Amino acid sequence: ERVVNREHPLTPFESTDLQVISKIELNKKHVIFTYEHNEKVSYPPLNCATYVRTDHLWEKDCFEGFLGEKNSNRYFEFNHNPAGEYNIFEFSSYRANKKECALFKLDECAYKANRLRVQYSFEDLFFARYGISAVFYPHLQPPVHFALFHAHKPDFHHPTGHIALDS
Repeated sequence: ERVVNREHPLTPFESTDLQVISKIELNKKHVIFTYEHNEKVSYPPLNCATYVRTDHLWEKDCFEGFLGEKNSNRYFEFNHNPAGEYNIFEFSSYRANKKECALFKLDECAYKANRLRVQYSFEDLFFARYGISAVFYPHLQPPVHFALFHAHKPDFHHPTGHIALDS
């Protein structure tokens, strides 16, 4: 069984004092995304019982994860925020044919002291790449976009901002 366990500091696109450290753990049945940040904002601790499936999470503080399917252009986007909302989307290729995805089950989630951890289970899926990102909306300031890599503008979906699992 192949296991991925990698931690990455995310790079901000805009100038900021905010910092985000991300971690992905992936095996053949589970994916875990963990995010730690230094934003001075208070969210109440939460768990899965309070999580609600919601759309447009990227319009407020949001953590995102991406998994690209092996031998395919299809990929999955995981959105979650510290306010207790999440969603999972499936795309047939780059930003194409977006739809809510039911192939993953939210198993565990916790937000406490500026650390969010979410775990999903799945079956019969194999991945070739992953991406991790976040967007923050600091009080009275424009949004700050964090990712593993940035091109000429923030675009969390583009595969050039993702990491191959065989690297």
